[in-house]
Amino acid sequence: MSARMNTGRQLILGIFIVGALSLLGYYTLFLKEFSLFSEQAQINVTFNEARGLRAGDSVLVAGVRWGRVAEVEYDSSAALDSRITVVATLTNPVEFREGGSFQIKDSTLLGGRVLSIDPGPPGATPLPMDHPYQGAVVTSPLDAMGEFLAENSVSFKNTLDGVSTLLLDANEGTGVLGSLLKDEDLAANLKKTAAHMEKITDSLSEGKSTIGRLLMASELIESIERSAADFEEILANARKTTDGIEAGVGPVGTLLKDEALAADMREIVASIREVTDGIEAGEGNLGKLLKDDAIYENARKISENLDLVVAKVKAGEGLVGQFLMSDDLFSEVHYALGLITRTLEEYREAAPVSTMTSVLFSAF
Repeated sequence: MSARMNTGRQLILGIFIVGALSLLGYYTLFLKEFSLFSEQAQINVTFNEARGLRAGDSVLVAGVRWGRVAEVEYDSSAALDSRITVVATLTNPVEFREGGSFQIKDSTLLGGRVLSIDPGPPGATPLPMDHPYQGAVVTSPLDAMGEFLAENSVSFKNTLDGVSTLLLDANEGTGVLGSLLKDEDLAANLKKTAAHMEKITDSLSEGKSTIGRLLMASELIESIERSAADFEEILANARKTTDGIEAGVGPVGTLLKDEALAADMREIVASIREVTDGIEAGEGNLGKLLKDDAIYENARKISENLDLVVAKVKAGEGLVGQFLMSDDLFSEVHYALGLITRTLEEYREAAPVSTMTSVLFSAF
């Protein structure tokens, strides 16, 4: 009786242990990340589509496996971008922050999906676990290629047809490509051209032709080397000049680095600004000349009067106008000046005789 009881107890204990291990393995391998001693957390993320994601797929946090997908639910009454809800179980709590992302990606090129989570940048505002997170689906390269081929199937087919026609023409010896591949005369000409090119390059390397002598002449090479050395020296001098300017050496360096000179320049600029501000405000003689409307009106009237005077002079009006514009008056003035000139000449010639006569008569 005791042996039967021990056997029954061992059988029950064995069944219990096998069942517990089976349950543990099932939870671990198929349903979710299961841990007896670590704290687990769940998070809900909505997507517009699942792209083949299913319960049991891995959850990656910053590329590290951090749990499994517990459920993938579809709600036909929800909005288009949130009709799929993914419930993810995390092996350990994660602090999610603003700027993070949730993406459904391919686990490998051969298939499989994972939920990839970026918790967000450090220092950003933390978000609670029950926050309404929105995710996105990342298109794999193969899917993107398939979509591209589906959208451009007509153009892709036309391209393949064109390539096929081109290859067919080339095989038959028609067209440009066919002539290049099938024409014996063209092939012979290409061989001759290649031979001529080889001769030309040989003559250039041996320095036989003019271009070859230019390329191979040691004097030319030395001249180029000297030019390069001169250019390097110019760059070195330019570098020294800029270093001197940076150190405040020389007139330009002093102008750029001397604080006293800079202060003087600032004072000069400030004085010029004060003068221009005063002129703009109408202060001083120049400011009044530029800003006073009365002075401007007087200047305008003077200009108009000058225009009238000039117009009258040009028309021959008035004494000045007649003097400048009348040919008769000019002739009379010219004749009068001639008379005055002759009179003065006669007086100058008669002056010695008059003087001698006055001396003689005064003696008596």
